[in-house]
Amino acid sequence: MKFTLLKMIVVLVVLLIFAGELAAQELERFRGLQGYWQFTVGDNENWKNVDFDDKDWDRLYVPESWESQGYNEYNGFAWYRKTFKLSNVNLNKPVYLVLGKIDDVDEVFVNGEKIGQSGNFFPAFLTAHNIERVYRIPHSLLKRDNNNLIAVRVYDSHLSGGIYDGEVGLYYDITNDLLEVNLEGKWSFALSHPPDNINPNLSELEWTKINVPAKWEDEGFEGYNGYAVYMKTFNIPEKLAEEDLVLLLGKIDDYDYVYFNGKLIGKVFDLKKYGAYSGKGNEYSALRGYKIPSKYIYENERNTIVVKVYDYFKDGGIYEGPIGITTKEKFKYFEKKYYNNYSLWDFLIN
Repeated sequence: MKFTLLKMIVVLVVLLIFAGELAAQELERFRGLQGYWQFTVGDNENWKNVDFDDKDWDRLYVPESWESQGYNEYNGFAWYRKTFKLSNVNLNKPVYLVLGKIDDVDEVFVNGEKIGQSGNFFPAFLTAHNIERVYRIPHSLLKRDNNNLIAVRVYDSHLSGGIYDGEVGLYYDITNDLLEVNLEGKWSFALSHPPDNINPNLSELEWTKINVPAKWEDEGFEGYNGYAVYMKTFNIPEKLAEEDLVLLLGKIDDYDYVYFNGKLIGKVFDLKKYGAYSGKGNEYSALRGYKIPSKYIYENERNTIVVKVYDYFKDGGIYEGPIGITTKEKFKYFEKKYYNNYSLWDFLIN
């Protein structure tokens, strides 16, 4: 009896710890990409280009390690390439490329443009061999009814190498169907200096445009840890302004302060009491959902969101969706799935 109770407590603790680790997206595959890809060892930046001719390359099955396909004991750089056509792609939904697990480090390009990276190449080598690769593809990169190219640069340090396990394909993020206003796409973005300044003068910052959601490292700010600011201006339809609204900002690495038309509406630390994440150091895993007080909303005028972010380690920024405005009623779906209002004591009592 004691042993059974102990096991139950351990299970509950594990569930609570990892409650906030769920991916905020729900992905639905519309195109499988498993099968034979063009492959070669070595490293050349031109191999990402659409006009490069890879007909003399080898062909390897994906997902499966390259050692099991004739490249036994090979460690180093290698490239994969896959050309495919898209006919019925729905560009009203976010599109993601899922590549399973890759040993050790990868850099991924679609039609010659980088869309993401996992792990670090030398000299600051860091393996990501056990992480599932999920990369958002900006709609602007995809060609409907034409050839599209995926190129994957891989580095393996030892043992097995390559795209070796998991699902491989193109997916829609179906959670975006719950948004009334979709705010994914280009946002204004600026680094905030000095590093200890969390309330910068916005007019004095050097603004640029980056994709949201995306790690800012993949948007030209590789290696940056510190403060930054996002800004987005948009309209809210008049009929929607009468609803109780929630701003969804997906997941942010690490800390955020969110302002709507100049008024603070939330910060990640507020979400801990709702069970959005398990505690200090796990803020990056919290799905951001902040109520927008109706008195702050401008009907038939431009509304502005400002998100101040601090990243202290590794990846940074608003890196995962969904991003947009939803109603309080639709937000209940996210609360039920990604938030947990029960403490361990509540679980034990009930």
